Amino acid sequence: MLVRSTLRFLLSLCLPTISSQPTSAGLTYIKDSSTSLFCLSSLSDTQLIRQRVTREPERREKKKKGQKSNSSWQKPGALFRRTAVKMPSHKPISLLATSMLASVAAAASRICASNTPLSCHNTTAVDDTCCFIPSGQLLQTQFWDTDPSTGPADSWTIHGLWPDNCDGSFPQTCDASRAYSNITDILTAMGADDTLHYMQTYWKDYQGNDESFWEHEWGKHGTCITTLDPGCYDDYVPTEEAADFFSRTVSLFKTLPTYQWLADAGITPDGSKSYALEDIQSALSQQHGADVTLGCEGKTLNQVWYHFNVQGSLQDGKFVASAPDGAKSTCPDSVYYDPKNGGGDGDGDRILHG
Repeated sequence: MLVRSTLRFLLSLCLPTISSQPTSAGLTYIKDSSTSLFCLSSLSDTQLIRQRVTREPERREKKKKGQKSNSSWQKPGALFRRTAVKMPSHKPISLLATSMLASVAAAASRICASNTPLSCHNTTAVDDTCCFIPSGQLLQTQFWDTDPSTGPADSWTIHGLWPDNCDGSFPQTCDASRAYSNITDILTAMGADDTLHYMQTYWKDYQGNDESFWEHEWGKHGTCITTLDPGCYDDYVPTEEAADFFSRTVSLFKTLPTYQWLADAGITPDGSKSYALEDIQSALSQQHGADVTLGCEGKTLNQVWYHFNVQGSLQDGKFVASAPDGAKSTCPDSVYYDPKNGGGDGDGDRILHG
């Protein structure tokens, strides 16, 4: 916590504006793990600076020789995930502060080879589960809760990010020792304030127990994603893997605007109008790049699951849209898409996964 707090303080000297910039592609979500950011006091307020770091071979070679690597910008914490930084001209940062920044920003998840097989597509067993997810069908799941109305009226909300086995079964609650019960504190300590703020609007529990909901999703699903194992981090900071899980889920959710995609196809909430399930499926599948799973409570649409395979780790890997790992839909051929002003029981059909 001291390390992250120090990092945040030093960043505040030169980085007044840090904002998440996820990709907009529906087919894949890619984080360039070699891209980092730094600040220069001589630049104007409107300039954006990116520095590409290519020192990984040097770092690995020095590690083999027992030398200390000077490449400390490989993963400077959650603050630097795909960010855009507005640089100030009036707040110079000293060489001492720069040196301190480098020294506290050392924790990094493993750098994975570019030829790592896509999950669920390997032909032989992959031993390095820090760079390969055996339960490799990742589902970004979303809710549409109407009673009580949950989340913005013009957006679906996050349910979770679930690892399924490639045969349709799934692991759950894989490490009770890391079933953390303080998600808000973890995200704050790790500098993931933007992620937390977003979750407070878009990752909502229909009963109002957001913290318990987040704890449940992490403990049941997040602990089963192998690339988040503490052993997969260099200079591991306790609980940082949970921050990675929530930050990645939020970033992925932002690339999957279900409400907008349906609206673009003329499918909008209307309690008196039914829609053909195949029209909903078609609208979302065309945008996502693969079929999605739709969930209903009776005849009312209230869930959608987007399926992905992953090349590399959850933290830094490439998410590729994939077909569902088995039939899971609970919907009839014709469904209602109720507005968020009542109707339904709010809980929805959540027994498929949880």
